[in-house]
Amino acid sequence: MMSSTIFNNLKISNSCIKQNIALIGLPYSGKSYLSKFLSLKNFMYLVETDKQIENIYNLKLQNIIDNYGELEFINIENEVIRELDCKNTVISTGGSIIYNPDNLYHLKDNLNTTIIHLHLDQDEFKNRIVDIESRGVINPYNHNIRDFYNYRLNLYNNHADIILDANNKKEVLKNILNMKV
Repeated sequence: MMSSTIFNNLKISNSCIKQNIALIGLPYSGKSYLSKFLSLKNFMYLVETDKQIENIYNLKLQNIIDNYGELEFINIENEVIRELDCKNTVISTGGSIIYNPDNLYHLKDNLNTTIIHLHLDQDEFKNRIVDIESRGVINPYNHNIRDFYNYRLNLYNNHADIILDANNKKEVLKNILNMKV
């Protein structure tokens, strides 16, 4: 199990990063945004699992959740993750990947992936929430925002190889761009 150290101004050597990199974290933590920069800087492929799901169903995430339900959406996400077979790739995951630990084991064990949690403090998460009801966010236990945050944070931290402070958008971008892959 990973200790919950949150890194600022992180320097990571080549020996720390595996074949692939997956970004995990809460909604609004910057997974999609940062994955684009990370992949371009390091000449890596990019896979955005939420975009893959939207392309398969030709619908936005919230419409898929509305039409099929949260539990079926989790099954859909599981299938997309399990079908991944990639090398030299940055994987931007949906935040709900955490509801099935097998997804993370597949990334780590089968795809040799370094899991990076983009950590947000609770106050910053609350500040970034714009319209969570229409964003396509899974909340199968109907947690309030505080419990949703705490529940997911614990899961992300337990599965992360690296935890990056994502509270300051400029700093986390600088840290991502300074990663040596």
